[in-house]
Amino acid sequence: MNGQTPALPIDPYLTRIVETVVEHPFSLLSAPPGSGKSSAVPLALLNAGHFAQSIWLLQPRRLAARACARWMATQTGEPLGNRIGSQVRFERVGNHHTKLWVVTEGILLRRLSQDPLLSDISCVLLDEFHERSLESDLVLAMLRELSQVRDDLRVLIMSATLDPEPFERYLGPIPHIQVDHRPYPLHITHLNPQPRSTWLDNLEQALLTCQNDPLDDGSDILVFASGMAEIRQAIQHLSGRFKPWQWLPLHGSLSPQEQDAIYEGHHQRRVIVSTNLAETSLTVPGIGVVIDGGYHKVARFHPGSGLDHLQTERISQANAIQRAGRAARTGPGRVYRMYSAQQFHLFAPHPSPEIERVDLAAALLQVLEFHGSNLENFPFFQSPHQPRIQAGLRLLEELEAIDLDRHLTSLGQKMNRLPLHPRLAACCVAGQRIGTPELGALFASVLAEVRNVEEDLFDLDLLRSLSQRTNLKKVKTQLLKSQGCNPHNPENASVDQLVPIALAGFSDRLVRVTGRGQGVMVGNRGVIFRSDLPINSFGLVLRVLETDHRQAARAQWILPIPVEALVAHGKLERKLVSELDVERGLVVQTEKTYWHDLQVNERLVGPAPRDQAAQLLSQHLLNQPDFFARNAGQLWGRLQVLKSVEEMVDLDTLASVLQIVCQAYPDLNQLARIDWDKELRAHLDWTLRQKLEQVAPEFLQVPSGHTIRLDYQAAIAPPHLPVLAVKLQEMFGLAETPRIAMGRTPVLLHLLAPNGRPVQVTQDLTNFWNQTYFEVRKELRMRYPKHPWPDDPWNAPPTRKTQRRSH
Repeated sequence: MNGQTPALPIDPYLTRIVETVVEHPFSLLSAPPGSGKSSAVPLALLNAGHFAQSIWLLQPRRLAARACARWMATQTGEPLGNRIGSQVRFERVGNHHTKLWVVTEGILLRRLSQDPLLSDISCVLLDEFHERSLESDLVLAMLRELSQVRDDLRVLIMSATLDPEPFERYLGPIPHIQVDHRPYPLHITHLNPQPRSTWLDNLEQALLTCQNDPLDDGSDILVFASGMAEIRQAIQHLSGRFKPWQWLPLHGSLSPQEQDAIYEGHHQRRVIVSTNLAETSLTVPGIGVVIDGGYHKVARFHPGSGLDHLQTERISQANAIQRAGRAARTGPGRVYRMYSAQQFHLFAPHPSPEIERVDLAAALLQVLEFHGSNLENFPFFQSPHQPRIQAGLRLLEELEAIDLDRHLTSLGQKMNRLPLHPRLAACCVAGQRIGTPELGALFASVLAEVRNVEEDLFDLDLLRSLSQRTNLKKVKTQLLKSQGCNPHNPENASVDQLVPIALAGFSDRLVRVTGRGQGVMVGNRGVIFRSDLPINSFGLVLRVLETDHRQAARAQWILPIPVEALVAHGKLERKLVSELDVERGLVVQTEKTYWHDLQVNERLVGPAPRDQAAQLLSQHLLNQPDFFARNAGQLWGRLQVLKSVEEMVDLDTLASVLQIVCQAYPDLNQLARIDWDKELRAHLDWTLRQKLEQVAPEFLQVPSGHTIRLDYQAAIAPPHLPVLAVKLQEMFGLAETPRIAMGRTPVLLHLLAPNGRPVQVTQDLTNFWNQTYFEVRKELRMRYPKHPWPDDPWNAPPTRKTQRRSH
């Protein structure tokens, strides 16, 4: 060891941990923050010498992986890169003699795609598994599958808190070691901020409270902010008020050198303003105070756009406890929470696993290569929802990474070798395919690494300006190296080369401009962008700032796309479409050009074929019952009655009749002038005419012997009841309301006075004779004395005649 290392709470457990790992394929280790599990356990396994091949320690974040590897190398007195090495995306420190590798989870996933047996690895340690990153879930599932053929492989799952029950259900009986560690004293203060106070107001109040606390010992302060914007605001607005404190940012977009600055020696009090990057894994030296803002940014898949977007949300109780633990890792600590104790108790107990909320395309590509096309029997630790699996597969198909049988294409295999999201990997490979690998690698590295650029327009000038950043040069070089390409100067690159590279990964983000600063994207999603951008007809949205799903998305990076580039890309689909032009009254045929489901062009071809015109015209007329009410109301009402009681008569039957008529008159103007009653009757088949007579007869005989024509105009609309208008004297003695449709449908009676006007509208004839008739008789018999108004309508003879004529 290099000097005297303080005893760690986990030290008494190390022998037992090593023995358990050696003896069992899978083991669990629960150890609280500050116990030393992330460094002491890997070193103990390394020094025990039980494993012939290497030991891999997985960390969820790059900074934690680098810091942990450097710390362990310091403890052994060796330089990093000998026995202990580290590898994160685009950065590898180690050689073929390295026995203990500290890596991010994605590095192991890529190793599994290259070497599914992990032939040079004996033991894998999964640290901070409680975070439930998507990659850690995948690694565990693949290691479980691999253990079926590698009985010598050992896996240790480590975390501050672990519930063994889910692992026992998933892996079977599994040893679980719990490290008991009494933490240093931790004093927690809830600040109860005012409802209208801002993030900066609350942070300033927390810093003042800390500064004036009698317990304040001048130790460094770790502030948890929700994102990079809040970090910049805090440093910009508050650093001048708290002098001579040193203010440092900490987030994933910093260069390794900027991130490592927190480990350098210092002589003044520091305020480190961090995202949740500092929540677990790494120990920031000198921290004795934590100020917790209570929020973090969480990646969530947005089904409306098919994208992941960062959403600011409340942390969980587990997050808050982890954050608080940062203050008491090496001694007593204090925590100031910028929320009340009541609010804390309303937080969710645990954060949701990433597999429930993020884009699955990259994960599915890795699973398909490792496991094969049958996703149904892949042993997910927690199975994703099927709609999100299908969304991920659709994207991989669109990127041409897999075929319809879910087998990786040669392009998909190339994409899976790159440490990029499939969209960016497709862009990178496209650059190589068209002869500009440098431009493809630069494009992919910018979209992968750059987060804090305010530009809305994405073009070659922006790419060239960003290409001078040191971290991007490194990423670009590594991507080129991964593809076996040598770097060259991209100064001669053109828009003609940039556009196909961008379309290779983002073809589903094409936007058609519909107005000044607005457009519609593939998927029929509204998009808004700065109105002064030179986006004339089409643009490609590379970064979306999501709003509410019902509102338009805000495009931040949008690349102008010339129409010629869409044609050259070869994905345009042309369809001949027949449509009714209601204003002209004609059915015309147009050629519509689509990019995915987005219409990009339309050209009039001419009149539609007669059969298509007839079909569209008949459907148009079916959707306008008032047309037939005006032009063939009687017959149309009878057909509606028939349709309401006969299941075999449906809209298709009526449409076929209409299509015959429309074949002869393929023009709305002509159809409006024809005798529809005549035309419809002429084209009804014999069976339908017979059913009309049986179910909806045109005439009905009443008790007087008179045959009366039913009015079916009223039957067009539900409840499809025809009207029988009859003099009430013709209905004397009849108790039941007449019915049609073989007794299933009553008519609506309009009982008429002698002047032909209805005195009663009813379907209850019995009640009329017993009640209402006598009021009507009293009112009308003096006015119409020549008509019979008997005292007993039940027994009076029904008649059409007056009393004089009846004598």
